[in-house]
Amino acid sequence: MADVLLLLTDLTFLSRIRAAAEAVGLTCRRVTTVEDLLQHARQQPPVAIILDLGQEHLEPLRAIAALKADAALRGIRTIGYFAHVREDVRAQARQAGCDLVLPRSAFVARLTELVREIAADRIRTSDAP
Repeated sequence: MADVLLLLTDLTFLSRIRAAAEAVGLTCRRVTTVEDLLQHARQQPPVAIILDLGQEHLEPLRAIAALKADAALRGIRTIGYFAHVREDVRAQARQAGCDLVLPRSAFVARLTELVREIAADRIRTSDAP
């Protein structure tokens, strides 16, 4: 089971996110297709999903739309990051239903804070009746 699903292929970001997540006791699983993302989310719903919105070949916008269209998955927190020059991507991600959309630089700056929030959400979820 993974606390956080990652839809990305950039190994630099993968290692940054994993290191930050592991520092607060979270586990991560990387997927590279929308189908794998949905399958893993249905089998073991993660606390959050982080998507690289700039990797269009991974179809992150389709992934967000599919998650938000599924009643069982729409509550999973989605966090997307994008190149700051691609404001069109920010708008499209918000329209698809992404919960938090950040420029890549802001995502990196807030990464520790974000994984702490995800860890707190995991605790709240596991304590829920």
